[in-house]
Amino acid sequence: TVTGVQTCALPICYQMLVLTYRGEIARQEHKALFDAAMARDSALARDLLTRHINNGLTHTLEYM
Repeated sequence: TVTGVQTCALPICYQMLVLTYRGEIARQEHKALFDAAMARDSALARDLLTRHINNGLTHTLEYM
């Protein structure tokens, strides 16, 4: 864990500090992740999650 951030995932903490919301784009990413998980497509889920985290960090850094 990162010191002082044990209770939440780092990208989420940054988004909480910035107080922005990615809206429909994030919803679509979550839906795609859910669909991949339900299809038991771990390779796709891994790629989607990596992209989702990177998109969240990029969004957050743009607003900091």
